[in-house]
Amino acid sequence: MMNSSDTPATGSNQITMPTNNIGSWDTLDEPIWNTIHRDLFNIYSKLKYVLLPVSENDIYLNVCKNWDLWGPFIFYAFIAFATNSCNPEICAGYHQSNFSSTFVLMWIANFIISMNYKFLLRNLTKSEQTSFNNDLNQLPTKRLRPMSLFQLLCLFGYSMAIPSIGIFSIKISSLLFGSSFLFVYEKFLIIVVFCLIYPIMSCARMLSTNISNEKYFLFMYPIFLFFFILSLYIHTFV
Repeated sequence: MMNSSDTPATGSNQITMPTNNIGSWDTLDEPIWNTIHRDLFNIYSKLKYVLLPVSENDIYLNVCKNWDLWGPFIFYAFIAFATNSCNPEICAGYHQSNFSSTFVLMWIANFIISMNYKFLLRNLTKSEQTSFNNDLNQLPTKRLRPMSLFQLLCLFGYSMAIPSIGIFSIKISSLLFGSSFLFVYEKFLIIVVFCLIYPIMSCARMLSTNISNEKYFLFMYPIFLFFFILSLYIHTFV
């Protein structure tokens, strides 16, 4: 028996079904390597805009709109592992870093910084809100679209790629120079640049546009405090 839903539509009320290949959107049956390759490429594409934050619009369109937490997870895990992998002969008699504590504390710090930004975020004007509703891809030149908590977690998490590069450079320098004076000087220079100055400037460049001048110090203080403590932590355990 044929139902009304089974009767083919004719005339002006005929509904044309899309010809898209729906199976092309299904990622459950794809090879694992394709999934890994796609995720790694997405991480790489976001890193380009975080390491060189030239345009706030590019940051939003390429990082925040397609946010993920795989990149932050990898960078937090790398930092926690690097600070925990101390040579037993060198670290004998000293308090050693704990992987799980470091990993969890960095996520908590990321959450606090993100919530602080949400609380300080300045409201948009009606004209800007109207432009957002008309076309999501047309962003104002002076302010960013309001971001969700997970988008901020993604953005701050990807900024941890800069200290990760610094830690990797320190590991390479230790293999080349050992514990000589040159290594100590280079380690200090790398930590100051990659773990303190560079990530703070990157975060300020990406997000300070939405913050008013009266709240700028409240926005930058927790970021500076976090990276300052992280720099001391890396200097102690790496």
